[in-house]
Amino acid sequence: MDSITLGPWAIHYDAEATRDAYAAIAMSDQLVCSCAGCRNFRLAQEQGKALPPELLALLQRFGVSYHYPAEIFPQQPEAGGWRYGGWFHFVGEIVANDLTLEPESVAGISGLRYDGDALVWLGAGKNCGIWLTSTRTLLNKVFAELPTVQLDFEVDVSWLLDVPDSPFAVG
Repeated sequence: MDSITLGPWAIHYDAEATRDAYAAIAMSDQLVCSCAGCRNFRLAQEQGKALPPELLALLQRFGVSYHYPAEIFPQQPEAGGWRYGGWFHFVGEIVANDLTLEPESVAGISGLRYDGDALVWLGAGKNCGIWLTSTRTLLNKVFAELPTVQLDFEVDVSWLLDVPDSPFAVG
């Protein structure tokens, strides 16, 4: 396993095992939500407009396929779009969690800062926050027997669909 420290979290992770797990997910008949909010997020992903490049690089480092979030949901309207929440899983474990850490920049990751609550990126037109937890909510069965870390995120995403800005409409 490789190691990384992100703000208050020290993590061991296995990118190869995570890539293998996501390859199995890609081959499965995963249910895909058809509400407008989820379709908008998938469209933004296809156009490279959903997640900031820094988060994509971090997900890649962990071996996560960003095409397969465990969950995605619109939370609240923001200027020109919606604040989305969601999470991904990767093989690994949190070995330290010092939530008393003072706010600081995170070494080696451009624009990432720990604000006392979350790791946040503010820049490139995206507001994005991430949290790491040992929670295993909506864990895909391919991860069931593996040590798993959940990476929760919030991000602002523009409304791109040619339908009214109503993320809960099914269609």
